[in-house]
Amino acid sequence: MERYNSRGIDDVGRVALPGDLRHKLGLNEKYKLLLNPIGTIAVLLKTEDKPGAGKLVCILDQLGRIEIPRDVMQTLGWKITNKLAVYGTGNEIILMLDENQT
Repeated sequence: MERYNSRGIDDVGRVALPGDLRHKLGLNEKYKLLLNPIGTIAVLLKTEDKPGAGKLVCILDQLGRIEIPRDVMQTLGWKITNKLAVYGTGNEIILMLDENQT
């Protein structure tokens, strides 16, 4: 699992995914990622399939950002002021609170 630079959450709940990670995973604008909140960690799964009903989906915008719904941020215990550690492995991206944030 490779660690990338930490990212902040903007005032509307968006997180910019690192460009080198997007390139490595072949993610382009409007790419859909499944969002699985697990405890205080969000796992984004790259999928070629159409997500089923009830699945949380994040869509990459033209700047490589995804929007995390506010209710999901609350469930994860995240706040707008937090920095997130970003990890990439295989076909998934892992976001978690950065323990080294200032």
